[in-house]
Amino acid sequence: RRANAALALGSIGPPAAAAIPNLIRATKDESWMVATRAEAALIQVRQQPSPALMAALADTSSLGSWLQAASTLSALGSNITPHVTAFLEALSDRNLPVRFDLVQLLCTRHVEPAVAIPILIGCLKDKEWGVRANAMNAVIANALVFDASPANKKHWSELHPEVIACLSDTNRDVRGNAIFTVMLLIQDKKLDPKSPDLQRALPQLANDP
Repeated sequence: RRANAALALGSIGPPAAAAIPNLIRATKDESWMVATRAEAALIQVRQQPSPALMAALADTSSLGSWLQAASTLSALGSNITPHVTAFLEALSDRNLPVRFDLVQLLCTRHVEPAVAIPILIGCLKDKEWGVRANAMNAVIANALVFDASPANKKHWSELHPEVIACLSDTNRDVRGNAIFTVMLLIQDKKLDPKSPDLQRALPQLANDP
């Protein structure tokens, strides 16, 4: 309930300035979710970046600190856009848990497609099959939340080639997740079943063991 209250205050923005003292106290809350959402709300209400937060996101040596910073940014909604580069940089991190946690954040925190999809594209290209497979779950989670409106359609179309490419992934679990994802995207009118890329991939699926 307190975490949702912080999220609501953040969505109000500067008019919620009277709540700043309470939000500052909430950033020290023993609940990780309350603390991260309060920090995100402060950024939104103050309309100011957080240098300490960005420093924590740039340092992946401490997984706990990195994950807390990433969770705070993921709670920013549309205000996360200026920070997307930091998430993209995390995709090249050699620390596998960082990449796994990045995907998990996208499964549980619904970030605007303009921001989430470039990150998901990177996740679907990851060298570790587990990251790729879980990235499909993040695609599904985001597909269930965001519609195929004209504003989002362009971003979904950028994702299609990577999802379709995963239909022929070397890992069976990734291929299975990709099949389910393609079915869902077609059902939600986010992917054209007559897509040339998809049509080329279908014969291969018929021979998949």
